[in-house]
Amino acid sequence: MRLCGDILHDIHWWYNFMSTLNWKSFLRNTDPVTSVYTDACKTGAGGVFGTDWFYVNWKEDFPFAQTLHINEQEAFAVALAAKRWAKCWQNKRVYIYCDNSSTVGCINKSTSKNKLLMSFLRKLFWMSATNNFHLVAIHLPGKQNDMADAVSRLHELKLCQFFLKECLPTPLFVHHLVSHMSCRSLRFLLFRLTGTL
Repeated sequence: MRLCGDILHDIHWWYNFMSTLNWKSFLRNTDPVTSVYTDACKTGAGGVFGTDWFYVNWKEDFPFAQTLHINEQEAFAVALAAKRWAKCWQNKRVYIYCDNSSTVGCINKSTSKNKLLMSFLRKLFWMSATNNFHLVAIHLPGKQNDMADAVSRLHELKLCQFFLKECLPTPLFVHHLVSHMSCRSLRFLLFRLTGTL
């Protein structure tokens, strides 16, 4: 019998996981993390966890993502959130809110027929397994996902102003932004919002 494709990827995932497993504890803290929100759009993505947040601009940070289907972009946003906050989530159950029901279903079922989406899920589950957190995705209607929606669309003046007013310190300095996005995205936003660099 010859193995190929997704089956081989899954076997490789388990082989790598078993070789890195420390066997210390699978017990999770009983206090869940309930304040994680992500969103994606055709131009970028973002996430909010408590008072921390991130913004990515597809063109500046991940050019390949510009042409992805929105379901793939939304799953990628969740994977980016896990990459940023995995250490904070160690030994916890994490509830992540997303307005894309397809992404929510794929995360909760731990599978997808879409190969790219499945590759994002493997990365997400790798972070979950190696940091010992359990991720549960919850669908949140778009209108209720206002902070993540705003941060994913910082390039839109109205949403940027809303996010700046609600979430960022006053007065606002550039150094408040650099830990939340790449320099390329920051340069893009400054040019987009002010017309100058």
